Amino acid sequence: MKRACSLLAILLCCAVSLFAQTGQKISMDIAKSKLGTILMEINKVSQYEVQFMKKEVGDIVAGPIKVTDVSISELMDKCLANTPLTYTVDNMTVVVKKKGEEPVKNITVKGKVTESGNPTEALVGAYVLVAGTKNGATVDIDGNYTLNNVPSNATLQFSFIGYKTKNVQVDGKSVINAALEFETEMLEDVVVTGFQNVKKENFTGASVKVSADQLAVKGLSDVSRM
Repeated sequence: MKRACSLLAILLCCAVSLFAQTGQKISMDIAKSKLGTILMEINKVSQYEVQFMKKEVGDIVAGPIKVTDVSISELMDKCLANTPLTYTVDNMTVVVKKKGEEPVKNITVKGKVTESGNPTEALVGAYVLVAGTKNGATVDIDGNYTLNNVPSNATLQFSFIGYKTKNVQVDGKSVINAALEFETEMLEDVVVTGFQNVKKENFTGASVKVSADQLAVKGLSDVSRM
């Protein structure tokens, strides 16, 4: 019995190893589209992560692509046929690049995300994304993040609710810090009720407009005196 279990475990390990080497079989049916759209669709329907630079893909059109149970190599060959692009496959990551270019190295990038003008204020929960991919990380309680398998020529996109999104070129750097600025909100069409912000068209009660100068008046404790 023990021998049978051991043999089964060995067979399972071999099967997993074989899958890792041969990869997932992919089926896809998509009309003629921009190449960037097709590559993003591969990300959705497969376990592979296809990385590419938008400026390199540009307005290249590919397809239609209709395949059943093919390898990632067969699919990429179809997608990039008659284009100036080629690709490399490393485990479950596919990197699209221009023909004749040196292979782009994947690196690990670390850094800290803070509030602009306040470097001690960590933006916990901010999100860092490798533009054009699904490879991202959430900023931890100390404001730090770590991203693996980042193309050395990629762009990182930093975002957080209430702040302006910031794009930063990697350019081979392994440490990239980002300071995000507040997203200024236009308040002309908002009424502050004291409990919540309500759009003017949805507000039916009485309201009063208070200027910054009025709020600065010392000893003013009764709003009716404004």
